[in-house]
Amino acid sequence: MSKEDGGQAFPVPASYSVTGDPFNGEKSGMSLRDYFAAQALGGLLANGFAMQAAFEERTPPHEYGSQMVQLAYAAADLMLAERSE
Repeated sequence: MSKEDGGQAFPVPASYSVTGDPFNGEKSGMSLRDYFAAQALGGLLANGFAMQAAFEERTPPHEYGSQMVQLAYAAADLMLAERSE
């Protein structure tokens, strides 16, 4: 991915050794960007006014959904940018 993703949202070692120590290596979980976007998307979808406006304009659901996802990732990118300052 070319965009900064903020690292892991909930980093968890991929596995543990017999002694219980985490292995140095890959982490599992979603990126912080994906987590922020999911939270933003939930807020956007919960906004009944925005959804009502889309239906009144007769926007096809797939176009409206695509716009909502784009807005959610734009919000996530802004959150990551603000976080890095």
